[in-house]
Amino acid sequence: DPFEAGWHDRGQGLEPALAGTLIALWVAVCHPQRFQSDALRHLAPTEIVADDTRLPMTLSTYLPTQVLNPALDRASQPQTDQPALTRSQPLSRSVLRVDNRPKGKLARVSVSIASLAVTGLILSLRQLGWLQPLELAAYDRLVQVSPDPGFDHRLLVVGITEADIAAQKRFPVADHTLAQAITTLQAAKPRVIGLDLLRDIPQLPGRTEFLAALNAPNVITITNLGSATAPATPAPPGVPLDRIGFNDFVLDPGDVVRRNLLFADSPVDHTATVDKRPTTFYSFSLRLALTYLASQKLSLQPRPHHPDLFRLGKTQFSPLESQAGGYQAIDARGYQVLLKYRGRTIARQVSLGDVLNGKVQPDWVKDKVVLIGTTAPSGKDFFSTPYSAASDDTPRMAGVLLHAQMVSQLLDAALESRSLFWFWSEGLEALWIVTWAAIGGVLAWYVRQPMVLALSGTLLLLSLAAIGFGLFLQQGWIPLAAPALAATATGGLVVAYRAYWAQRSDKVARS
Repeated sequence: DPFEAGWHDRGQGLEPALAGTLIALWVAVCHPQRFQSDALRHLAPTEIVADDTRLPMTLSTYLPTQVLNPALDRASQPQTDQPALTRSQPLSRSVLRVDNRPKGKLARVSVSIASLAVTGLILSLRQLGWLQPLELAAYDRLVQVSPDPGFDHRLLVVGITEADIAAQKRFPVADHTLAQAITTLQAAKPRVIGLDLLRDIPQLPGRTEFLAALNAPNVITITNLGSATAPATPAPPGVPLDRIGFNDFVLDPGDVVRRNLLFADSPVDHTATVDKRPTTFYSFSLRLALTYLASQKLSLQPRPHHPDLFRLGKTQFSPLESQAGGYQAIDARGYQVLLKYRGRTIARQVSLGDVLNGKVQPDWVKDKVVLIGTTAPSGKDFFSTPYSAASDDTPRMAGVLLHAQMVSQLLDAALESRSLFWFWSEGLEALWIVTWAAIGGVLAWYVRQPMVLALSGTLLLLSLAAIGFGLFLQQGWIPLAAPALAATATGGLVVAYRAYWAQRSDKVARS
């Protein structure tokens, strides 16, 4: 290389070139006439070190003659074994940095193809349900970091604790004990009492007293509809159907409760069927909410010509679809809505012993929804929630507290205009995913420094999470895992393609 030869003619060890030298070299090769101008010939001297000797040198003293004046007669130059430098030959990589990215239309086409290919793959994986665990994990995280407004003052939970079981020396507790507790609570004038205990089998003594307490119009009891692997359990005898609610929960994979089942048909062998035909049951939480709202003259209002829609107070209800939000092909039978968790502590809690011993203040009970259920771990009535995934130390939630969460959601919807969760259509979700895939591809195309690209990608994913969290606070659940994977995969594909193109360009340049 004549440049290398000319450089070493001026002294050994002069590889560190100054920025001005590189600029001058570029001008010399591409614009020799401009390089001959008086301005370039009068550049200030620059000191460089060669062989431990400081030499005052101008630009013209250490650039090779072939570069300074390529118009000189080639015959007058010293003959060497190396060919002369021409503009058609590529300069050394140490001198010039070549951008090997495809330009213009090819760049746009490359990013577009990568975005569409990745989006198609992501949508296929979503249809197969493979991304649902990631979306549900994102949903759980959104629930965990949502603001906690504190417990709902409209509710009171009476829990049967381990201390109560020890004091009663039995479990389930006797019928007369429950009858005494209901009578004590009724004296404080609650709006409704819900008994989240299966009492189809007498727990003597006190059966007659207990059934009499259940005859009050503001007492709701439960039945269990059962499943393919568990038989149904009826409500206590003599309780009318309009004061019975099922306590069944819909469980997601991992036995996590994220949905609220409002209506369901009973099996044909259930004791509450009419003429051997399935009976539509209301959920325990819906029965409690409707009884509470009845004093305010609020009830379910079906929409004409839309059997799946109804209004309760200020909110219109619509059933959860099988592919809503992050779900894919779930069992959406019955009438389900996505459960809005109020917080880890849903309501004020007292024990059964507190009620029996008169330690509950009357204003905690008056005009409240009072739920009675088991909170003792030995009762084995516990379920996983989105909060349970926060850490191994987070306990599962008692069933009676889950019912309280559901009642609170229904009361908020009816009285405070807090809408239920809303979702995008599948077409809008696909557009959302392809948009983030394109953003990831464009970012990877134009950001070349690895550290800057990593930082930019992190900020991009944080922006996606911030948008998802903002919409979640407005009761919207949109896909987050799918667009995050689309942006990351498209960016990686573009980086790989860009590296391939650079390698190909280098091979062409060396040939």
